[in-house]
Amino acid sequence: QVYDFTFTTSGDTATLTSYTGTGGDVVIPSTFSIRVVDGQTQYIEGTDYTVTAIAAGTSSSGPFSSARSTLTRITIPETITTIGNDAFYSCSNLTSIDFVDNSQLTTIGDSAFSGCRSLTSITIPESVTSIGDWAFNGCHNLTSVTIGEGVTSIGTDAFNGCFALAEVYN
Repeated sequence: QVYDFTFTTSGDTATLTSYTGTGGDVVIPSTFSIRVVDGQTQYIEGTDYTVTAIAAGTSSSGPFSSARSTLTRITIPETITTIGNDAFYSCSNLTSIDFVDNSQLTTIGDSAFSGCRSLTSITIPESVTSIGDWAFNGCHNLTSVTIGEGVTSIGTDAFNGCFALAEVYN
């Protein structure tokens, strides 16, 4: 299987830098290997590298900017420790964020899910300690948030513009 992602590697770990697929229901792999075919690097099923981070972006370009209107569901593997600033910025049709059991995620960056207006609920893993500024800003349809007990820092306006937010659990 060839993955619809690009990565940067350091040692045996990797950071997801971009998504190159068409959207829909997307599962980020926890591990992968690399092969070169006709001079083109392909990221394939394998265990040579462990994916530990989703790169930061900007409001105009980020790892998932090519799928802002088509990404509907994302599954984040247990190996990810950091979701960078603006990683899923303005993914307007994202309805579900699923964290795999035993998540090692510790940081949700600034504006990581800002503008994900179709998101209705989220359960933040127990391992998370920090939620960045504006992390869920403008998630207009977010009605329910469950925050893991590990969270010690919630940034400025993290849930600003979440007009439908009725329940926050800890």
